Amino acid sequence: RPTLTQRFHNSLKIMTFKQRAITLNALQVITIPNLRRLSQRPANGYWQISSLRGYSDCSVVWVAKHDKTIEAHLGGTRKDCLSFIQKNISSIPLGSCKVKADMSGVRDKVQGATSVTSSWDLNNSIQRAIEKDNLNELPEGSFHLDPEQQAIVTSRPPLLLESRSGTGKTNVLFQHAISFSREMTRDEETTPLAFITVSKLLRSQLEKMYGEIKNINNAALQACVFMSLSDLLDGLAKRMGMNMGISQ
Repeated sequence: RPTLTQRFHNSLKIMTFKQRAITLNALQVITIPNLRRLSQRPANGYWQISSLRGYSDCSVVWVAKHDKTIEAHLGGTRKDCLSFIQKNISSIPLGSCKVKADMSGVRDKVQGATSVTSSWDLNNSIQRAIEKDNLNELPEGSFHLDPEQQAIVTSRPPLLLESRSGTGKTNVLFQHAISFSREMTRDEETTPLAFITVSKLLRSQLEKMYGEIKNINNAALQACVFMSLSDLLDGLAKRMGMNMGISQ
């Protein structure tokens, strides 16, 4: 699957509409892969540069990952891409692998890589938004997930997710809500989703992220009500004729 970093997205912003379309098309061709449409075969290192034949000014710097994804880091002229690799030659993204010459698979996963960069799946909605220059920042709530996390996102509720702090539980649950919301849009009689957090700050952040993703997807998401736990308890208390003032 093609994925992209915010750095790659930023490099596309200075391009024309045509250049962006060609560069994104090159990324799709790399992922297939189709060697006949690419100007060169993979190098022996981890960092790679590819472009469509005849379009070297719309090249892509990328790495192959062990989870069968292609991660794009920069788009631009071949000179820009070579300069990027020279500056980042020792900063290899975690999970990177060398690519077989015929691009039929990967080999030699890098050992000791410490560079961790968030990436996003290049779906149709994000690609259209990028091509039309309608996206300032990639949506925080749709980071690329590993296979285990993706399996949770596509699982049917109810779910109980337990893990230590900082392992991405909130992001996985948020993307699960997005996935479930897409399914719910097919039924006109469904009620809004509810997403409840302990923190009011997190509630506000997730509500903003949901709105951004809904805009990118052309509103093809079910309505979702975001509440903190204190909001929920206060609301229930008021329904029962009680004024508990929990949110205070």
